[in-house]
Parts: sequence; C-alpha cells; structure tokens
Amino acid sequence: MKFLSIFLMTISIILSVNFQVHGETLKCDYKFDYFAGWVYYYGCIVQNKEIFNGNRVTIEKIEGEHKGHSTNRGVEAFQLEDAENLKYFPIGLNNFFPYLKSIQISSSKLVEIKYDDLKNFPHLEYLDLRFNKITEIDENTFKNNQKLEYIDLSYNKIKNVNQKAFHNLQNLKTLSLKRNQIEIITEELLSENPNLEDFNIRNNKIKAINANAFDNLQLLRSLDLSENICELLNAASKIEVQFVIKKLKKGQCQI
Repeated sequence: MKFLSIFLMTISIILSVNFQVHGETLKCDYKFDYFAGWVYYYGCIVQNKEIFNGNRVTIEKIEGEHKGHSTNRGVEAFQLEDAENLKYFPIGLNNFFPYLKSIQISSSKLVEIKYDDLKNFPHLEYLDLRFNKITEIDENTFKNNQKLEYIDLSYNKIKNVNQKAFHNLQNLKTLSLKRNQIEIITEELLSENPNLEDFNIRNNKIKAINANAFDNLQLLRSLDLSENICELLNAASKIEVQFVIKKLKKGQCQI
C-alpha cells in the first residue's frame, strides 16, 4: 500500500506540472500602424515570444513604453508572429487590452481556438490566425464576436467546421479557409452571412458543395474554389459574382 501511495503521489505531481498554467510578463513594442492591413490602429507587437513554451500561459503583467498619452485601454491591435512554441491562446490578455479590434497570431503552433479564448473581445473586427495547427472550429467559437468583419484561418489543419460556427457574424465580409482539409460545404455554413464579399476555400479537400450553399450571399464578389476535387459545383452558377477566380487545374473543381 505504501508503494502504491507513493506511486499515485508521483503521478499526481507529474500531471500537475504538465497541466499547470504559467504566469508571465508580456513585453510590447507599441506603435501606430496598419496592423490589419487596411485599418490604422494603435497596437502591441510582442517582443518576448520565448515565454510561450507549449503550456497554457497566463499574462500577469505587461511591459513596454506607450506612445504619447496612450494607455493599455487604448490598444486596439495585438500582433504575435513566429512563436514556435505557442500552442494555446494567451490567457488574461483582455485584462490589459479590453478593447482589441485586431488580433493576429500567425506562423506559430496554435492548435485550437475556442469560445473562451475570444469571448472577452466583443469589439474584435479582424482575426488573423494563418499558418498554425488548428484542426477544428466549434459552434460557439465566435459567439461573442459579432463585430468581426475579417477572418483568416488559412494554412492550418482544419478538417471540421461546425455548420453554425459563423452564424452570428452578420458583419463578416472576408473569410479565408485556404489550404486546410475541409471536405464539404453545406447549405448552412454561410447561410447567416449576408454581407460576405470574399470567400476563399482554395486548396482544401472539397468533395461536395450543396446546391444552395451560396444562396444568401448576394454581395459576394470574390469566390475561390480552385484546387479542390469537387463532385457538385452547380451552386457557384446560382450566384452573380463580378469576380470569380478561375485558375483551376484539369480534373479538379470546375465552375
């Protein structure tokens, strides 16, 4: 019994070490810039990427010299690139930057994006999570982000997208799911996004597209379905688009 107790205690210690949340200080380079590519924001560019070590990290302190009379509450953009060991969204970021409109975490190892990660950013308009390792998008991921206009999830490993994941995003204009592993575009996926103008799902594993998939996209201007192996594409012919990318390889998606 004594040996068993010691063994169980050892296992408990190991588990607590592996799953503990680390508190860290985030170092920012603050500047005014076109963070979202098209909007001029005051933002934080993360300088100490090494604090992300594969575990869940809680931000306990922010360091960096603000410009002029700006404060943390005035920060609208957050940029973190090339964090090789970042697997999870930073916890507590909203405690310092409650009014973020733009979040970019790209070229890292982010394995998931959940409702709890984004729920405290109701002002978010721009989300860039390109070049990560995300595998799925849940129904409630963007539940509290109704102001989102731009989402880029390209170059991930997304295979499963809940069919209601984008349903509350009435303001969504651009959605890029390029270079993932999505297989089907259903009728529900974009049924609640009437203001969508640009949809890119190039180079996935699309096998079928529901004939009514694009019925509600009256403002759609750019649609890229190329580099997919599709069985049904009559959906694309049902909408009037001014510009459709047609660089399609033989034997793949045909419009």
